[in-house]
Amino acid sequence: MNSSNVTQAPPAPPITGLAAWGGAPVELSGEAILAYASTMYSNVNNQIQSIMGQQNAANQEQTQIATIQQEIQAASANSGTTDPAQINQIEQQLEDLITGIQKNDPGCSQLGALEQLHDQIMASGSGPYATNPNSTPPNQVVWSTAGAGQNGMLQDCPGGYVYHGYYGSPASDTLAPAFPGCPSGTTVPSTVTGTKNPDDNLDTTDLGDYSQALTGINTALNSSSQIQMIRIQSLVQQSESVLTTASNILASNDDSANKLIANLHS
Repeated sequence: MNSSNVTQAPPAPPITGLAAWGGAPVELSGEAILAYASTMYSNVNNQIQSIMGQQNAANQEQTQIATIQQEIQAASANSGTTDPAQINQIEQQLEDLITGIQKNDPGCSQLGALEQLHDQIMASGSGPYATNPNSTPPNQVVWSTAGAGQNGMLQDCPGGYVYHGYYGSPASDTLAPAFPGCPSGTTVPSTVTGTKNPDDNLDTTDLGDYSQALTGINTALNSSSQIQMIRIQSLVQQSESVLTTASNILASNDDSANKLIANLHS
């Protein structure tokens, strides 16, 4: 073939893959495009998985809150409760819920509200107490505000005991600074309002207030879940856009190559 008859093809336009994602125009090989798209897709997918994990945690939290609310409503239906075992159960269910959130969903927007509600119930219910996990039977109460003065828990209960007090006690409290994030305080927090007499007596007014507070917390969690679902939908669209953009760039790359080959054969 005479080289003089070969039509000189114009240079192929640069593959502006990064420009499609907001970067500066730059020539990219097919391998580079795929690697870049894979990284972006992985980042978006990781965000989706993180939000889904938060959603699962929120669903579990709402289920636990509903269980606690049922217990409170049952006590209210009986004109209140003076049963120490039932009051301790309500307090412990809240404490278990809070402990789970601290571990699995520390960013939960309602964590502070749950801690405050726990303290409110403790101030009207059992008051601070400590249990011995190694007793027979286990978890017998070894100290309570009924048997000792405020701030006596630390002296009466050395290490190894489980403390059930307030989350929001001031820093001046004997135990609160020693166990941050735990309900170890024995001083009634300033956030507690209304009844402040731990006498194992929760009347219908108290229980109604607690139930209403839980309803508000569950409503807030549900609203947050709806916002998170919108975020997930947006991220799914982003992931689809990444794949579509990469596919279009690769197709454009192939089209440019095919035109170049066609010109060489003309």
